[in-house]
Amino acid sequence: MPFVPPAEPGELFGAWMLRVAEAYGITMGRLFAHLGVPPLEREHHPHWFVLHAGSLSWSRLAVALHRSESALCAMAAPRYRSDWPLELGSCAHCLAQSRAVGRVLTWQQGWMHVSTVVCEQHRSWLTPVTLGELRAVRNERGLTELAQRVADREPVPIIDENEMLIDGAVWLQQFLQTPEAFDPPWGPVPLAVREQMVSIVVRILVPEHTREYAAASVPGANRGGWRNKDSVAELQPACRSDHRAYARLFASSSELRARQILAGLIGDFLRHSPTDRAEKYGRLPPMMIDKMSSSMGGWPLPAIAWICPTTAEFVRRCKELLTRHKFSPTSCCPKSRQPCYFTDSMIAISLLRRSFANSETCTPFLAASAAK
Repeated sequence: MPFVPPAEPGELFGAWMLRVAEAYGITMGRLFAHLGVPPLEREHHPHWFVLHAGSLSWSRLAVALHRSESALCAMAAPRYRSDWPLELGSCAHCLAQSRAVGRVLTWQQGWMHVSTVVCEQHRSWLTPVTLGELRAVRNERGLTELAQRVADREPVPIIDENEMLIDGAVWLQQFLQTPEAFDPPWGPVPLAVREQMVSIVVRILVPEHTREYAAASVPGANRGGWRNKDSVAELQPACRSDHRAYARLFASSSELRARQILAGLIGDFLRHSPTDRAEKYGRLPPMMIDKMSSSMGGWPLPAIAWICPTTAEFVRRCKELLTRHKFSPTSCCPKSRQPCYFTDSMIAISLLRRSFANSETCTPFLAASAAK
């Protein structure tokens, strides 16, 4: 293409394409057709705000737009395995600031993550934008009008004493969205484990703490009204052992305010050590410790201990028992080629589980087992 308007820093790819198409007086769909970029996943191109890395042929676009494929993919919207929520967010302060200095009003790629609920630059909660408003945008003019409306909206306040929730939400965004650059206190872990940790924390927090903070943090929201609307009632089905529940969790809550409170609570839980958060969140019941151990068994022990030291000790002792009672590698099942286990290892783990259920410290059983 002879002329391509420069992309703004952090701009969403679809928003940039609306501006490029406007420069040539055509729609975004006509632009892609002219460049010979067919849709890869469906009959028609998706909406501008959901153009992700798997929806287009980036090699053709890279040549036409004079940018590398990796740079274009970095601008694309994230791809989700679940439906989009009914509300996303955008920073009214960023938009108002751009308007004040005469910069282009556009849309940021970071706003399209369902886990993005706060602007890290201004340390302010994002302003809700409905999915219908995003779908109604067809060109650059529509995008500019939407940005102006968001910039002029009155924010819905969230009561946040000592900025606990906003600090937690900022921490969680960095934890999930920049895994290469952000190492948590318990050490580096891959993104898959981070998502699993969020899922586990949700099972701990929902619905008790979320219901309390929803009632206390959003003016005019009582416990019953909040629970029966879009926050807790819709979050409960996502709290299951499937670790992809983290994405469904944020998407299942239609209202941005519910996700903001929940993200703040999750981040506040994870950024503090078990000792520091004990008074606020209390101790986990033995039944939950037993259930979590099966989901957390593949994690590094420091990550498990950060969530629940008792579960980490339980997992460690189970691994020791399985190792101790396992046959040598030459003694395998001829069909599955998997190592066989003595029956007494299962008995020992059963006794260990019962010991953890009956005692918080489990010191007597652990001492006796270690002496064997």
